Amino acid sequence: MNLFRIFNKVILVAAVLLAGCEERSVPAGLRAPVLPSATAQVQDLQVTLTAKFKTEEDMAAAIEYGFYFGTDESMMERHKVSRPDGLGYSLTIENLEYSTSYFYKVWVGNGRDEQVSSLLTVQTGDKLIEPDPPVDPDPPVDPDPPAEGIIQFKDPAVKALCVANWDRNGDGELSVAEAADVMDLGRVFESSDIVSFNELAYFTNLRVCSFALCHKLSEIKLPDSILKISASGFSECWELKLTGLPKNLTQMGEWAFHQCKNVRFTSLPDGLETIGWYAFAGADNIELTELPSNLISIGSAVFAGKQGVLPEDLPASLKMIGASTFGGIKNFNPKSIPSGVSEIGEGAFDGCEALSWTKLPDYLVRIGENTFRNCWHLAATELPSGLREIGNNAFENCYLLNITELPDGLFTIGDGAFKNCGIKSLSIPASVDHIGTDAFYGCYPSVVKIYASEPPKMLDTYLGNRAEAIYVPEQSIPKYESAANWSKWKGKYRALSDDDTPEPPVPDGNKIQFEDSAVKAICVSNWDKDGDGELSYEEAADVRTIGSVFSRSTDIRSFKEFEFFTGLTAVPNDGFSGCKYLIDFKLPAKVIRIGSSAFSGCPNLCLTQLPDGLEDIGHSAFAGCGNIRLNSLPETLRSIGAYAFSHCDNVNLTKLPPLLTSIETGTFEGSNGVLPEELPDGLVSIGPSAFRCITKLNLKKLPDGLTFIGLQAFEECETLALTELPSGLTTIELRAFNRCGNLKLKSLPAGITKIDEEAFAGCVSLEFTSLPEALTEIGKMAFMNCAFRQLTLPAGVVRIEEDAFKGCESMKAVNILAEDPPVMDDIYLGEYADVIRVPAASLEKYRTASGWSQWKTKFRPIAAE
Repeated sequence: MNLFRIFNKVILVAAVLLAGCEERSVPAGLRAPVLPSATAQVQDLQVTLTAKFKTEEDMAAAIEYGFYFGTDESMMERHKVSRPDGLGYSLTIENLEYSTSYFYKVWVGNGRDEQVSSLLTVQTGDKLIEPDPPVDPDPPVDPDPPAEGIIQFKDPAVKALCVANWDRNGDGELSVAEAADVMDLGRVFESSDIVSFNELAYFTNLRVCSFALCHKLSEIKLPDSILKISASGFSECWELKLTGLPKNLTQMGEWAFHQCKNVRFTSLPDGLETIGWYAFAGADNIELTELPSNLISIGSAVFAGKQGVLPEDLPASLKMIGASTFGGIKNFNPKSIPSGVSEIGEGAFDGCEALSWTKLPDYLVRIGENTFRNCWHLAATELPSGLREIGNNAFENCYLLNITELPDGLFTIGDGAFKNCGIKSLSIPASVDHIGTDAFYGCYPSVVKIYASEPPKMLDTYLGNRAEAIYVPEQSIPKYESAANWSKWKGKYRALSDDDTPEPPVPDGNKIQFEDSAVKAICVSNWDKDGDGELSYEEAADVRTIGSVFSRSTDIRSFKEFEFFTGLTAVPNDGFSGCKYLIDFKLPAKVIRIGSSAFSGCPNLCLTQLPDGLEDIGHSAFAGCGNIRLNSLPETLRSIGAYAFSHCDNVNLTKLPPLLTSIETGTFEGSNGVLPEELPDGLVSIGPSAFRCITKLNLKKLPDGLTFIGLQAFEECETLALTELPSGLTTIELRAFNRCGNLKLKSLPAGITKIDEEAFAGCVSLEFTSLPEALTEIGKMAFMNCAFRQLTLPAGVVRIEEDAFKGCESMKAVNILAEDPPVMDDIYLGEYADVIRVPAASLEKYRTASGWSQWKTKFRPIAAE
């Protein structure tokens, strides 16, 4: 039992001993903590984050406080603040970077539960750069030279806005000096009727600009100081005639030049690093023979359909290509695709008929839907070794594709993935577990080799149609001959020969043969004791902790050799966090603990098994690892931390480890493959958001010993159809079963004293007709949009909060057993009911009570038994 639980039990016992007979108090440490408000203040390269509680009671409900902070929302660092100052607490973070967006969240906890706010952002300012000596700004149409430093505006509407916002001395003019002090235009000019703004050239320290919806703007001179064009910066500037961009530009926001039909670009600034999605949508006069040499990321549909975008090559710096980015450019055919590209969006090259690449980037993990569809000349002879998924129609109509082997580690082949490809023979690795509908339609391989001992799920009906033979493991032939959609080729199965079985790599003496040179370099620099530039098996086995040497490395790709670090019993906190491109990985057999955030921010990680003796998985250990494919968890597991597997889409579990006693906050949130029918018998607590948004979850029952269900624990579990809750359950927090439309509870546990806010909102299938006798409060929107026809409220109810029964339009009759009318803030309960039955002696009280009197004609006495 951990210290927090012991602490909570001690508080609970003390509270019971001190409680009065008429009112039970809840120890502050056991209340669900309430989030404080949060603000951020930037000063140069430091930010001060401040959180403030509304009341002392809210502050007392928490015993620990802090913030999450970082540049990447998927791997923010967790900071703990030692103690609050009054009703608030703060944290100062230094040594930030200029012109950078940071994410932060506020968190509070009480030792059992942790509340985390929604995502917030803060931006550091730009580095002040001494302006170059004054030069002729050389606008397309030169503004009149300033007289005595006063800018002569051509457009009076522009002048009016500039003077209103930046005229510091109140002379009704804008000087060159005043213009030079402006760093961000904000939204001053958005949706205005300005026509000409060549005088913007005098804003020599401007970093960010936006002119969205300036439909009449036709000419503008952008100063070279601009680093960023905001999202929708020039969106729908229909008349704008622009041919060049600032030479120092590094960021172009989404929709930046949307529907700018008159801009004409033949080049982009060489320092441009990111182009947001749809940046040039509807801007058709873009003709480029090269892309910026520093370009890292191109958003979705940026150049889609622009037939003039024909670069001879793609920049080596490129990492990410968004969905439909180059789609429909028929003659698009750069020499190659950079080896560093790790993400290609769906339809990125769809319809690029001339594309003739023979090699794809080695570390692509996923090739999405329609990515290379109708690339008639694509002539790749092999697929990336790190590939794990091929999406629907990914290579449809790639007639020259000459693939003979699919890479080891591939899991999924989507619908129509290789439709009409010229595949003559094919080897499918043992890792493939799904082959989609029409995956090989129009493909006629004469020989097929399949290495899986268990037949993969097969929806395609074409793969073996013209094959002379289909080779599978000898012992598996009967399985294939009887398996769905495999049995039709019964007479074609042959046994794989020994020559067909891949040989494992032969060790070179005592030296570990690393697949990834970046991993080897880190290992050798830290643990090569004999200085030979290699790492031996003995040197690896002697390592007792890896510290943070791999944390946030964006160079490492494969580390299957980690299994040779046999002396390790733990992966430390943040051990591999932020290793965005890490794919292949094997854990040492003796690891019993995986630390907090150990693999968070590793979206490409393809882990398939955890060590058999594993006992503890820490907070956020695998958060956001959408490619890990676990079909079971070790039965030795005793604890799984908060958010450990949140949004792990390929974790498929039909049962959970039997030793678990609690499921913490957000542990499986959004992980739609976590579908156990039952939970461990020893479970006593289900934390906030533990199973939230697992839409197909359908537990048959909850454990008898369960006492606590946290806020949003089962929210939007649409198929959850429980008929009863454990009798010992005492706490159902707010929104716990919100929008569980199939929940069919016939009663609520007798010990429930409060139905919290939105606890059963949208549960249209509830079957109970009475609430438990111990109930005292019904929270806001607790039963909103439920389909009760009648309902009995017990004698102990003292308060019904606002909108508690809003939308319960089927309600025909209500029985209220309380002799004194409860405090009533809901205006719907009696509005829907035809009759409200109350104790005969209390009829007059209800007819005159606040919140009840509007239904005075509906009250009837409860019939005597």
